[in-house]
Amino acid sequence: MTYISLEIKTSLSNAFFYYEEDTDRFDEWFKNKLSDAGLFNWVMYDNPQGIPEVSTLELFVNDFDYQHTLDVSIKVDDGTHDFDELYDNTALLDYIERDVAPRAIRELNEICNQVTIPMIGGTFNDLMFSENNEFYALIHSYGKDYFVSPDLKEEQFYAEDDYEVYV
Repeated sequence: MTYISLEIKTSLSNAFFYYEEDTDRFDEWFKNKLSDAGLFNWVMYDNPQGIPEVSTLELFVNDFDYQHTLDVSIKVDDGTHDFDELYDNTALLDYIERDVAPRAIRELNEICNQVTIPMIGGTFNDLMFSENNEFYALIHSYGKDYFVSPDLKEEQFYAEDDYEVYV
């Protein structure tokens, strides 16, 4: 079965921890957080008009991947079309890029509106993610004083209006 892919950048697409192990632990924890929010149960249907031989699109989140993008799969007519039919259907791909993707992003952001993550200026710089699934801020010293970044705050997770459609 051939799917069309919609790869959507997120507010975390450029946010990684200093250590790969921290990022791996965070990714596993965060997928559970997204699952609890209902993201992996989300399904969106669309019935494109004026595109020959295509009647139904079914969108669902396939993964939150290692690049911190949302991988949305699009099943066309219950998977009855092969790769070449989808690849050559520029009207369908244009329709998905122009109309379907922006609607999907809005719906995904409605689901994620309660998902927040501690960050420092939109990054995980100066943060660690422990084996206990907790965030730790690195402590800096200045002279004899120690401090944590004053920019540490809970930031909203969201899907960005930056995406790619491909077969």
